[in-house]
Amino acid sequence: MRLIADVRVLLEAKLQKGGKTVEVVASPEQLPIRSDEDGLRQVLLNVLLNALDFTPPGGKVSIKVRSESGLKMVVTEVVDPGPGIGSRDPEGLFEPFITTKAKGTGLGLVVSRQVVESLGGTITIANLPGGGARCRICLPAARP
Repeated sequence: MRLIADVRVLLEAKLQKGGKTVEVVASPEQLPIRSDEDGLRQVLLNVLLNALDFTPPGGKVSIKVRSESGLKMVVTEVVDPGPGIGSRDPEGLFEPFITTKAKGTGLGLVVSRQVVESLGGTITIANLPGGGARCRICLPAARP
C-alpha cells in the first residue's frame, strides 16, 4: 500500500490538473509480495499514467489489491473509465515502441512486463464489458 501512496504523490499534479481521482480498494490483510520496490514503483507509475491519460476529465481510476489462490498470489488491478484498447491485440501493447499516445515512447509497458516477470508474475491488459480497460498485475506472495 505504501508503494501506491508513493506513486499517488508523484501523480498529484496530473490528478489535480484533470480533476481526476484515484480510488484504492485494498484487502484489509497484509499482502506481502516478493519485491523489487523501485521496479514495482515504476510499474505502478507506468500503469497509472496510462490509465490517467485515457481517463476523461473528472473521471476516476480504481486500484484494487487482493489475494488470490489461497494467499499464493497478490493481484493488483488498475481500472480506468476510458475508451479501452479497442480491437487491438492486448499483447501488442507490450511490444517496444508501440504507443497510442502523442508523447509516448512505447516503452512503459515493456519495462513493466520485464519487472513483473522477473518477480515471477504476470501483467495483462483487457477491455472491460461496459467500456474502459483493466490492467491486472499478479505477483507471488512472499513466504512467511
